[in-house]
Amino acid sequence: MAKFLVIIELVLLVYCLVDCLQTEPAAVRTLPKPLWVLLIIVLPLFGGVGWLLAGKPEGAPTGARRA
Repeated sequence: MAKFLVIIELVLLVYCLVDCLQTEPAAVRTLPKPLWVLLIIVLPLFGGVGWLLAGKPEGAPTGARRA
């Protein structure tokens, strides 16, 4: 069970970090983008959930980017 939780945390860390790094700085909500990146790396569980709930732009597409 502990391995499963570690894997979930790693997946959340990678997803949120990549998503944050690909987001335009002007579209990031609540905190500046570098602070979100630091928060996601230092506190992966809380930073990742925080990014998904409070930092990620509202209505952001979840699929491929438009050209």
